[in-house]
Amino acid sequence: MKKTLFILISLCYNQFLSAQFSQPSQELHSWWHSTQAYKAIDGTYGDMDGDGDFDFIFLSNNSGLNGHVGWLENRGDGFFSPREELSHSMNIPKSLELADLDNDGDLDFVISGEYFSCFENAGNGALGNEGGLDLGIGGTNFVMFDLDQDSYVDIVSSRGDSVVWCKNNGDLTFDLPLTLSSDLNNGKEIIIADLNNDSQKDILVASFDDSTLYWYENLGSGNFTSFQVVSSNLPQIEYIHTADLDGDLDMDIIAASKTDSTVYFIENLGTGLFTPEILVSNSTIAPSCLTSMDYGNDSDQDIFIGSHPNIYVIENQGGNVFSLEEIVTNRAYLVKEIFSADINNDGLKELISISKGGNTSSGISWYENNGVTGVSFEHTSPELVIASNCIRA
Repeated sequence: MKKTLFILISLCYNQFLSAQFSQPSQELHSWWHSTQAYKAIDGTYGDMDGDGDFDFIFLSNNSGLNGHVGWLENRGDGFFSPREELSHSMNIPKSLELADLDNDGDLDFVISGEYFSCFENAGNGALGNEGGLDLGIGGTNFVMFDLDQDSYVDIVSSRGDSVVWCKNNGDLTFDLPLTLSSDLNNGKEIIIADLNNDSQKDILVASFDDSTLYWYENLGSGNFTSFQVVSSNLPQIEYIHTADLDGDLDMDIIAASKTDSTVYFIENLGTGLFTPEILVSNSTIAPSCLTSMDYGNDSDQDIFIGSHPNIYVIENQGGNVFSLEEIVTNRAYLVKEIFSADINNDGLKELISISKGGNTSSGISWYENNGVTGVSFEHTSPELVIASNCIRA
């Protein structure tokens, strides 16, 4: 039986720089579906139905076994409606990415766990059947990227000691993995960014056991240099993010260690050279995710950190100087992912969080950017719960 659940969010206050975060009672839409789908573990956004706004795809699991994939349609006003949910047989699902795998103009997606699976978007957001990819690998950390410049996005993954590439054949099949590097020591997050301003996307990957951040320069046509060390002084690094934090038009790096409870900033000098790391926080306990956005509308990128049960912001004050962290919310239980997107079509990016939580605290929430300089998020409207406690009806 399908039901509509209305969540009342009670009044609470968090001091966020000069902004007051209040959460008065308000009826909010939540997802209530016939299949158990709480404990969100990953998610992302994209225009699934081609209507010009961002929808959400999320992955959740039950006791770490069979996974569930759902997507929530953006109605255009910041509220969302459940469109479709897929159960699949993948054991231990971990992460997902959106990409147009077959160049038909809509977004498909790939899920990684014990192995890779892909789902085709049949048009207007109607999801096709799951297709298993027998690639001999799985894992958590991967990105979708046209590595060989043949107009099809490929899978690039870090696992164990290796960075591997699975070429997309354009028909929802992929070649077996080709090892690009075997220099890692327990590879963690991998991202794609132009690190030397040559208009080619390079590979940046965290290596946990040797506390090292590596990058691989893209030479074009699927060719990369051997590894280059960005820093070897990042204790058990797991999470990385790139953004132009100093306004010089190149991608700087934010890195975080969950084990060491530290967050670092590394300045990119623009030609593939980097300054030594700068410690920006050692008091966000066990950070689990990173992002950046201009929270104060002052034209620079600030650092956001997910750290159960909080999300923090560290204000970029310019000149590689950063403020002490301040709490945005203390309701992000077991937060797994944070990112920013304009989801209510007001021209401003909002902050979105995905929390694994438990029976009553998991879900996807967004925090509205009110566009006032120095007062970023309007919490006279509370965080809007997009999907929460999605349990069997």
